[in-house]
Amino acid sequence: MLLVSTAFGQRLEGSTSEAATAEQRLAETIGVERLPVGPAAAIADTRNLAILLQNGNDNRATATQYNTGGAVNQAYIVQVGNYNLADVTQDGAGNTATVGQNGNRNQARLTVDGNDNAIAITQEGNRNVVQGTVEADARRYQIAQYGNGNTLTQLENSTASPQGYSIEMRGQGIRLSVEQGRVSP
Repeated sequence: MLLVSTAFGQRLEGSTSEAATAEQRLAETIGVERLPVGPAAAIADTRNLAILLQNGNDNRATATQYNTGGAVNQAYIVQVGNYNLADVTQDGAGNTATVGQNGNRNQARLTVDGNDNAIAITQEGNRNVVQGTVEADARRYQIAQYGNGNTLTQLENSTASPQGYSIEMRGQGIRLSVEQGRVSP
């Protein structure tokens, strides 16, 4: 069960899959059609858009987006199986970062420097590590980790109450650290 994007603000609940592979189950679960890969007219702003789907082995994804104008930085990363590292840096304007990882050494690192922020991360099984730094503005986080390692470290420079924080951790190892008013460890 993956959280696809804060833009959809939904969590997909489904019945038991009959798919033969983890990749097919993941595609059924998140509904790849939910990623903004259609015609450019269906996407609000394509100037800073990154969409990456990776399947198996030494998965490494890096999205670095700088935007001081009004465009939205959009990064959508889905990784299935094996080493799974997603590294997202977004600087300014209407940020959106969505990462879905399924199986093995799942690690997501995010650095978001201000403005409208919206982050959604879902990891299923194995090491499941999220490290985030947010120099705040509007912020909306939704982070879910299932099974095995489960570690979340979030640093935020704002001392104001979070605006829309949701964390769900299940399984072994659960370690959670969310600090406000601080950006560096």
